Amino acid sequence: MVKLGSVIVACGMLLLAACGSADQSIAPLADDSQAAVSEAVDAITTFPTELDPRLWNDVALKPEVRDTILGVVDRVVSEADIEGLTVDAVDLFGSNVSYEYDDSSDVGVHVFVHKPGMAAQELSPFLELLNDQVERRQEGRILLNGLPLEVTFHAERTANYRIY
Repeated sequence: MVKLGSVIVACGMLLLAACGSADQSIAPLADDSQAAVSEAVDAITTFPTELDPRLWNDVALKPEVRDTILGVVDRVVSEADIEGLTVDAVDLFGSNVSYEYDDSSDVGVHVFVHKPGMAAQELSPFLELLNDQVERRQEGRILLNGLPLEVTFHAERTANYRIY
């Protein structure tokens, strides 16, 4: 059951988006008909009931997707030129693992690493540089079944990072 407050907020967002367009040739998201408003609210409040079939077989990650992700991670780590950098975990995150994906979603990958003899705080600046380099190289050019692959490296899991 949708709460009235949620509908009011959603409708307000729709009105702001429709009225805020400087380009008047772009049609508003909803006219003043109940059907159009209901359709617009449904569009922003309805989520898929299955995981993205481009990546998943039901709830299992497709083997070729897994292999491609791990191959990209291995390549980035080997080219990073950080001696001893060791991968501890590779986690998917974001809309493609939480039933909230759409056509513009990417494949988010968090890679947790360590370097023997180096504390996480010492490693983090190196990973910031690596992430900047990876971000510039990726820029939507690494596609996985048509979806952009976004890889981010971390020296540690913070307290607010949850594994499901």
